[in-house]
Amino acid sequence: MVQIYGTLGPACSDTETLTRLFAAGMERARRMGAETVFLSAVPTEETVAFYFAMGCEDAEEVVPKFVDTPDDRYLRFSLSTESRRDER
Repeated sequence: MVQIYGTLGPACSDTETLTRLFAAGMERARRMGAETVFLSAVPTEETVAFYFAMGCEDAEEVVPKFVDTPDDRYLRFSLSTESRRDER
């Protein structure tokens, strides 16, 4: 399992920038052979809405070593061709 950590702060509050960063990150993960990306997100309404708009879903399983805080929302993004949304 490849582990990649990253965080996006207030400097990335522009939705267009976030969308491009998300798409680039998912494409890189896909090229590395990943099938699913697990995300731990701050559970604010805007943050969760953004990830859902990108095609993320609530994760059915939690990978303990990726837990930042007990309050985070655990999401997954499928990189499979069949379920991938059109990333812009």
